[in-house]
Amino acid sequence: RPRTRRAIVARLSDFERLVEVGIGERTDVAAALADAGKTVTATDIYPREVPAGVAFAEDDVLDPDPALYRRADAVYALN
Repeated sequence: RPRTRRAIVARLSDFERLVEVGIGERTDVAAALADAGKTVTATDIYPREVPAGVAFAEDDVLDPDPALYRRADAVYALN
């Protein structure tokens, strides 16, 4: 599984501004992207703790706030 996560981070590293939808408690990909100097925003329907360097916004994917995604180069979900 760590190899899969590394592959995901490698692929997403091509983008500068990313949004992870539904981060939950698995924050390793967002953290790795932030550590690589990327701008990362994580969203979830519930308030969540996110790693340093990752912004958080409470948002419902079934009724999303378009402003959160408008400037993103990539939007991804891991679940």
